[in-house]
Amino acid sequence: MSLCVADPAELDVCLTSMLKEIEQEPTQMMNYNYRLPICQVVFSIKTPRCQVAAIYSLSGHQITHKARRKFMRRKIFAGWIVGLLMTLSQTAFATSNDIKLSSSYTQANFDDLSRQVGLAISYTPLAPAAPLGLLGFDIGVEATAVQIDEKENFWIDAVGGKKPSSFLFIPKIHAQKGLPLGFDVGLFYGKAQRSNIGLMGGELKWAILKGTLVTPAVAIRGNYTELVGVNDIDMKVYGADVSVSKGFAFITPYAGIGQVWISSQEKSGLITPNFKKASLNETKGFLGVKLSFFVISVVAEADFSKVPSYSGRLNLSF
Repeated sequence: MSLCVADPAELDVCLTSMLKEIEQEPTQMMNYNYRLPICQVVFSIKTPRCQVAAIYSLSGHQITHKARRKFMRRKIFAGWIVGLLMTLSQTAFATSNDIKLSSSYTQANFDDLSRQVGLAISYTPLAPAAPLGLLGFDIGVEATAVQIDEKENFWIDAVGGKKPSSFLFIPKIHAQKGLPLGFDVGLFYGKAQRSNIGLMGGELKWAILKGTLVTPAVAIRGNYTELVGVNDIDMKVYGADVSVSKGFAFITPYAGIGQVWISSQEKSGLITPNFKKASLNETKGFLGVKLSFFVISVVAEADFSKVPSYSGRLNLSF
């Protein structure tokens, strides 16, 4: 059996040719060493499973052929996430969603608007239940697409009588720091595109079970979010949830359920008498997955409530 490599770019073609020959001679022990001017390729095949490893040495760096293929698949997935968020952002950019209440706004409309805005800005975990550890630190950029009831009068009247976009697109920055005893603390800030809706807040998570190779991690979390940028509404959102996660190689799926409490007060000065404070509570569930690539990770999450949302996060871990 022979192997000819004219250029490193042809390595995949050569591997395919090798595998075909292996199928024809599955019991033969084979070892290949082939040197190129700029790289060294070492092939080893072991029977009876015919395992193939291709090791590249380029400028002192070595990766396996299998690892390279995995990296490319992850890179494609990350690109898909970014592309999806960019597509959703184009939908969100179509129309302005600035909130400004008028004197004709009603208490019922205010309660409905408070519920949707409160859920839209409520905390999005975008992280598994497992703790970061005492030295752990994560910082990342996020984007959340929130599906609103854009055809309802409480939205149309709140944004000046025009139909708003069907999605609120909210980019965020989110940082988390590991603490002793399984605790993590985090801060986040976000600003909706083409809207005066902004948010800022914090979180505290405690991993009751840190998780092992065979058991999942379980955590409880409290969080706080404040609406910023909307002068006509004073809104604060509190949340608590329980979540579970289990890592499998570089993939960590997670899920959780929690409660959201919304406190919203009208302060436009145009409505007499002032509306009663809206005190609302809603149940919210979430499912997500984290893909880890060394110090970089990508997270995708879907949140389920009366206002569904879909989020992605690109993260650096230290």
